[in-house]
Amino acid sequence: EAHSMVERSSSTEGRLRPNKVARVATGDLRVFQKKTRSKELDTCLYFLNDESASMGETFGNITRREAAGRVVVAAGEFCDNANIPFGLASYNTSVREWQPMDGDWAKTLNLFTDSAHGYTNTHLAVVWALKRLIDRKENRKILCVITDGDPGNLNILEAAIQEAKRCGVEVRFVLIDREYERYYQPLRTAFGVATNPHQLAEAVFGSLEAAFA
Repeated sequence: EAHSMVERSSSTEGRLRPNKVARVATGDLRVFQKKTRSKELDTCLYFLNDESASMGETFGNITRREAAGRVVVAAGEFCDNANIPFGLASYNTSVREWQPMDGDWAKTLNLFTDSAHGYTNTHLAVVWALKRLIDRKENRKILCVITDGDPGNLNILEAAIQEAKRCGVEVRFVLIDREYERYYQPLRTAFGVATNPHQLAEAVFGSLEAAFA
């Protein structure tokens, strides 16, 4: 099991309350509980953030890249506070890794910048990120991809998703806007769609909440 029974009380430190994860999206950090007797969460995550040129388009009152950047930083804060191993990279035609698995989040925060340039190579970025997760020893391994772009080569992406399943890695997509939704529907993997920044935050943290249920 990802977690065990505990006594519950509101706190901003201690152990994770999985059914309250989505609160972080609205700035509520009371998602932790004091631990009395509990196993550590046996889960790790990797966040893959699109930084192609289209991420510079307006999204509500900010840009897509700004919205995605804020959400992924909030997700990183959440994982760091909950002692959940995680990594973070952004991608366009190439991949930039900001946070290696088991890296120093404080150092990552000093370096991380959101960007928007180049093309979207989602299929190759997913293949790259899976290598960071496949050999991990945690019981649950989750790759969360935040993108507004073309999935790229669908044959390669679908093959990568199937290989991920064989290796025990769950791939979850959070799509910004519905333009490319039809391409993800046949992939037989979890995805959500966000049409504004608030929905984006809810989709990312909703995905995490489902992962720890």
